[in-house]
Amino acid sequence: MYVAYKDGYEPSEIVEKTYKIQVSEPSTDTKAGTYEKFVDVVLTGKNSDAKIYYTLDGEEPTDKSGIEYQRNQIIKITETSTLKFRAYKDGCEPSEIVEIKYEIVDKKVSSVIPSKKSDIYKGTQNIELSVDTTGATIYYTLDGTIPTEESNRYNTSIEISKTTTLSAIALFEGYAPSNIIVERYLIQSETPSVLPISKKYKESVEVTLSGTTGTSIRYTLDETDPTETSELYIDNFTIYKNTILKAISFRDGCEPSEIVERVYKIQVSEPSANNKSGEYVESVEIILTGTTGSSIRYTLDGEDPTDKSGIEYKTDDIITITTTSALRFIAYKDDCEPSNIITEEYTIIDKKVSSIISNKKSGTYTDSQYIELSVNETGAVIYYTLDGTTPTEASNRYKQSIEISKNTTLKAKAFLEGYTPSDVLTLNYNIRPISPTMSKSSGEYDYNFKSKIESKTYEGIEIYYTTDGSDPTKSSIKYSDEYININKTTTIKARSYVDGMEPSEIMEIKYILKVKKPILSSEGETFTDDSLTLWINGNDNWNESRKWSMITYYTTDESDPVSTGNYMDYSSGAAIVIKENTVVKVRTFYEDPTGADLVLEPSDIITAVFTRKLNTPTINPGEGYQKLYQSYMSYSLHGSSDVEIRYTLNGDEPTRNSTLFTSDKPIELTRTTTIKARAFKDNCESSDILDFPVEFIVGDLKLTKAEVADGKYSVSLEPTITTGATIYYTLDGTEVTKSSTKYTHGTSIPITAPATLRAKGYKDGFTDSKELVEIFFKD
Repeated sequence: MYVAYKDGYEPSEIVEKTYKIQVSEPSTDTKAGTYEKFVDVVLTGKNSDAKIYYTLDGEEPTDKSGIEYQRNQIIKITETSTLKFRAYKDGCEPSEIVEIKYEIVDKKVSSVIPSKKSDIYKGTQNIELSVDTTGATIYYTLDGTIPTEESNRYNTSIEISKTTTLSAIALFEGYAPSNIIVERYLIQSETPSVLPISKKYKESVEVTLSGTTGTSIRYTLDETDPTETSELYIDNFTIYKNTILKAISFRDGCEPSEIVERVYKIQVSEPSANNKSGEYVESVEIILTGTTGSSIRYTLDGEDPTDKSGIEYKTDDIITITTTSALRFIAYKDDCEPSNIITEEYTIIDKKVSSIISNKKSGTYTDSQYIELSVNETGAVIYYTLDGTTPTEASNRYKQSIEISKNTTLKAKAFLEGYTPSDVLTLNYNIRPISPTMSKSSGEYDYNFKSKIESKTYEGIEIYYTTDGSDPTKSSIKYSDEYININKTTTIKARSYVDGMEPSEIMEIKYILKVKKPILSSEGETFTDDSLTLWINGNDNWNESRKWSMITYYTTDESDPVSTGNYMDYSSGAAIVIKENTVVKVRTFYEDPTGADLVLEPSDIITAVFTRKLNTPTINPGEGYQKLYQSYMSYSLHGSSDVEIRYTLNGDEPTRNSTLFTSDKPIELTRTTTIKARAFKDNCESSDILDFPVEFIVGDLKLTKAEVADGKYSVSLEPTITTGATIYYTLDGTEVTKSSTKYTHGTSIPITAPATLRAKGYKDGFTDSKELVEIFFKD
């Protein structure tokens, strides 16, 4: 109940409200359902000081008629019953009645039997469920929740592809539900493949890891087990030292795979010696080399070297062996297996005569050669053969130079008492005669002649030659000291043959019978006239008797001249006139109408390039920079009659697409402008650009004044030349701008002295006029 009070007022009426507080409902974890033989029920309340009353006879419980529930009491229900219960608390309304029905039966569905029990499995598994109770239906979940009739109904095997908790229950009408089975299947990612296998490898091994789709592979190289934070495999990698590789694969929703391990032993490559096993005179020097980063140890006492025993070899050391020995050496490298042991056996023999020295090496020589032999050891005797046999002390004894005049194999060996004989020197000499020559040398000629083959005399020499450019053989023409007629371009090849010798080198002489070049009046130039005249002159060196059989042809289209085109008639005085860019080619041909037995090739082609550079157009009137005070000016452009003149007025350089100037349309200007003009013609070089600036200037202003009273004036302004100009002025001596007072043409400006009038004329496209300044004084 409550009432309101206020000073000066009667109290309000009493308001009465009644609030009823209801106790929260109690609960139980044992749900309604079918149970075998009995069910134990425990009740709990949310209010610790509330009392719970229940009934099993279908009546509603009260604090008078119901059974009071004792805390943690187990209510054992052995027959089908409806359990009703509610909570009471002093000063509160009782809770709502909770009603749960329990059906008690004599039978219970047997437990579900899975085909596979909880365990760790590799790859996808198919799980089959069964129950011994005929007609029972199986329900299951895969998310760990308790299965009910609302869960998945089992019809066929269940595919498990990742780690999963399977819960299943079997239900059958009239039977208590089976116990819930829970199986946890841990699906393990497939073990990755690692290639190659554990083994010993030389220098390095390239490793490849692979797994099934959807997996990621992690690995370690430091003997630790890999985890999800270890190195991720992306591509093949190379191992250069002893290493234990461990790899594992991961897949979302699955257990990590088993760890696969590979042990790689990396063996250092065998070192090598610069000199191999064999016999050596007096001593042998050995240099050992191995792979980068390796160290070498060696022995000379027959024992195997190890990393503890033997002599350490230092880079670029020289091991000098002077007695017969077995050199054994091995390479080591940190974190690698040592190389195999290499053994080189060196047999050191007594002193040996040094190698024989010859003044000429094996080869092919022209003409007879004289061979000189020598050896370093004093008293050593050299023996030689010329038939290819190995020399002995019964062979020819060398006393003086040996003449070699034909193909020969020279073998020589030096002997000295108390020394091992020298190695056999073998020299192969191929001797060829001197090549023949011609009485007249190669070159260009414009007449026919005779030439003769000449040669050094050898016993039995024969010379063969060709005139068709082919290499001569013994099947070619045999030369017999005659002259050879040359009446056309000819290549003569000749070769000498002598029994027991190589054929001589081939002599090659080329006689080119060709007309001499004509003379063109210009070798090529850039001209600016409208045309250029060229003359072709006959060559004064031409053979006088054949001069009039020479005909000169020319082209102006860059093609090579032929004997059917334009020709120059010297007697007519004709000329070639060119008016544009032109390539002139000139060539003279021999055309003897008498049918003489002479064939002359056409002369070489003379090529001359001529460029016509157009003259810069001229402008009328005026030259250079123009300043104009009038409001209009007309201009015309002039150039050669065969050219086009194009111009611009916007500052751009004129092109073939710019405005074409014609005499009937002069260029009319009404504002400051730069005329740019250029001459164009096809196949000509465009002229330089005419750059002609024209500046329009507002003319000087004219002032007219009249004194209308003492110190008072009436002033008018006007431009003297330029029409259309606008005048602005100030009377306070400040600078005139377009923001100043605008003068209205034909009006007067009243001025009271003292004052300074400043005025200026403006017009678009014109330079402003000079400023007019007039000072008015007061008497």
